[in-house]
Amino acid sequence: MIYSWVNKVIRQNMRNRVEEIYAFMDQPVMYQEQLLRDLLAKGVETEYGHKYRFDLIHNPQEFSTRVPLSNYAALKPYIERMREGEKSVLWPGKVQWYAKSSGTTSGVSNTSLYQKKVLRTVTSPVADLNWPSIAMRFLRRKSLKA
Repeated sequence: MIYSWVNKVIRQNMRNRVEEIYAFMDQPVMYQEQLLRDLLAKGVETEYGHKYRFDLIHNPQEFSTRVPLSNYAALKPYIERMREGEKSVLWPGKVQWYAKSSGTTSGVSNTSLYQKKVLRTVTSPVADLNWPSIAMRFLRRKSLKA
């Protein structure tokens, strides 16, 4: 039956994801540093990456030395240029989505930028938990229509 096949696929997906989570929990610093290296490699060809020499950064200490702590006001001119369509300013390529925050401690709402790849990375743990229930709803609808 299709449900046993779906359960098998879901179970394997969840098993793999749980193993990834445990690996991260065992060595969080290593995974964080790997994520930093991956993000720097992606951002190296951006204006911001050129300005702060992402190509010379290999660890968190070098990052904190080279790249200044920035608030929204410091990044706003870059974000405005990206909203006007300029590519590879803060992040490679063109940003597809922008979201307005409801406000911050300063009382001013900020604009956040999102790209499909980044959005997938951020939402993947949530998607891992939600997709089995979505799949089951889809299958139930299909069986009701038949």
